[in-house]
Amino acid sequence: MPSSPSHATGECAPRAVVALVGSPSIKAAADTGGVNERTARRWLEDPAVASAYREASQAVTSDALTTLGGAFRCAVEVLHDRAISAPRDVDRIRSAHVIAETFRAHTADVLDLDLDDRV
Repeated sequence: MPSSPSHATGECAPRAVVALVGSPSIKAAADTGGVNERTARRWLEDPAVASAYREASQAVTSDALTTLGGAFRCAVEVLHDRAISAPRDVDRIRSAHVIAETFRAHTADVLDLDLDDRV
């Protein structure tokens, strides 16, 4: 089986992209795909493989962010319920503080502002 970049655009391309997206490193992807690491690196230099890899990586990242967003909403709901209904003041205050700090950090990231200078 040849290991040239042109081979990567043939029948091995889908396997190569899946291995690259699902692996923590190029070496691990190469091991998964049963090829040499240099071969996997050469494949990534092929524009078609690089483009497919970027698209697949973006899809995986988008799915992960969607899942994380749902988990974040659930976590905020739990903290909100705790801030309202916890029997001890210290627990209500701690929950409210976590919500406020999380919101502050998120707002600073989204707006690219340092809110400490404005408060």
